[in-house]
Amino acid sequence: MTSAVLIGLAILAANSREISPHERGLFEKTAGLYLQRDSWTESLAYLHGHFLMVPLHAAMYSKDKDWRDRFEAQFTRLVASNPDTWCKNPLSRAQYLYLATRYLALCAELEYQSPIADKLEPLLTRELVSQWTSDEAIMWEHAPFVGVRARLDYKMSLLSPKKSYFRAVTDEEFFLFAEAADMLRFRQSKGIRGAEDATLREMVSYAARTVRLDGQRSREGGWLYQVGVWRDHPDNNFSAQTEILPGMAKGSKDDVTMDSSHFHRFALFFKSLADASVGSDKRLFEDARTGLATQLLQVVLVPPDDAFHGFRLTNYMNGWNGVYRFSSNAAVGEGKGYGPYQLSGTFLLGWWSFLGSPQVQSDYAKIAQSFPLDETVLQTYLGPTYAPPPRKAKSWYENGLAELLTSLASKVPASKQ
Repeated sequence: MTSAVLIGLAILAANSREISPHERGLFEKTAGLYLQRDSWTESLAYLHGHFLMVPLHAAMYSKDKDWRDRFEAQFTRLVASNPDTWCKNPLSRAQYLYLATRYLALCAELEYQSPIADKLEPLLTRELVSQWTSDEAIMWEHAPFVGVRARLDYKMSLLSPKKSYFRAVTDEEFFLFAEAADMLRFRQSKGIRGAEDATLREMVSYAARTVRLDGQRSREGGWLYQVGVWRDHPDNNFSAQTEILPGMAKGSKDDVTMDSSHFHRFALFFKSLADASVGSDKRLFEDARTGLATQLLQVVLVPPDDAFHGFRLTNYMNGWNGVYRFSSNAAVGEGKGYGPYQLSGTFLLGWWSFLGSPQVQSDYAKIAQSFPLDETVLQTYLGPTYAPPPRKAKSWYENGLAELLTSLASKVPASKQ
């Protein structure tokens, strides 16, 4: 049997929603261990919010009782926990709580009667209303606002900001938009009504407002957001450079977009928002999601070739492949940054599967069949954190997690069930 036939059969097998024995083994070594911990804490919320999202969808879509029960055990502990113990970083907190709101949205989509939903829903609704209306919302070079709504009103009023990124609508704010959409969908499915509905609807309306204002079609027919807004952010001080060299000069592209690493979340944001919207707003979010799939497949995602055996992403969503975060991020380090294609590893988180594209599903199936990854592929994916073998500890590309996520991502359905 030829290798092409074997790959084709593997892709067909991956399209089955059923969880395979191999995936179960990978889950036990990785995501299954994460679910035993309290993922909402300061040290875990951000990473677990990323790593557990695709397994959550796999658990729900496959109707696998064991995996579903493990998520419900975590959410049961969340409900019983003291919110004072939750992650205080607003982005990390929102990243993790999106996992919980997605669980409720999937319960609504699949008409699943959850044993924990009735306790989880009011907890998450209160959190969102508080974040939107009354909690402190910090911003660059500005006194804190009372609620994220006030911060967004300020950003959207800026016509000529001192720095371009002062008017950037961030991933933190889109997390809240998407979470509000998930909660609306769940509450509507259960016939829950209350004063909170108006606040949740307002949050989704702000999402529609900024997508209409700052979304645009690319020349390839794709979709881009807030082009040029991030141009003078420190992360993009060297974005005009196409390789990292000693003594390279600062320079940013005027049309710089959000980087492809952060933007992977928008695939699921738009699903949440579209599923909870009607009329012109629903069409707006669906069109943005469709355009984002075009942008990914036609511009940003580079398939393997003879020179490089892995899938790669350009560093920016407009297809530009300039230097990102050079000497601007403490975790990366002074004198280090991400050169061309070195943000590609985020594709393996699996979130791009939420675009609902059969081609993206197929690409994930191909990646899942490529483990263990070539050392040259690992070097690109790890970027400035790369250490040559022998390594003291395996990265998530090597310990089975990336293989699990890409395998499960190949099975995410293209439409609601």
